[in-house]
Amino acid sequence: MKTTIKTINELVIAEATNLKKNATVEELENLNFDKLQTDHSELCIYGQMTGVCISERAIDLIELSCERVFNDKSHNDGFDGGKMGGIKGELNGSPLGKGRGYYWSPIEIFIDMPRNKSNGNNKRLVDFLKGVTSELKLK
Repeated sequence: MKTTIKTINELVIAEATNLKKNATVEELENLNFDKLQTDHSELCIYGQMTGVCISERAIDLIELSCERVFNDKSHNDGFDGGKMGGIKGELNGSPLGKGRGYYWSPIEIFIDMPRNKSNGNNKRLVDFLKGVTSELKLK
């Protein structure tokens, strides 16, 4: 079953809302949209916040902030021809007890989707996390 835009947006809003509660002010201040690189372990969302997205702190934040994660094939398989009618990988349940190399958080999948790189959603996400906006509205 495909994960729809609506579903991933809902998961991202929930993760981002929890992330704002669980991250420190300093971690959130480290976010910089202009330096955001989804394929760089130090410049992705969790990498910017914690130094590297596979750090113990990044794992803690993901475990505290995500109810569900995607299996690692979600990222490698791509995003339904770039059109995002669905993600080819599947939701894989809670991140608890899984090795960090075996899953991606909804935000990590979301920020790498071509549509969100071009429609302003990634900027809206970073602005929400940094407290520039109080509500996260995604297209």
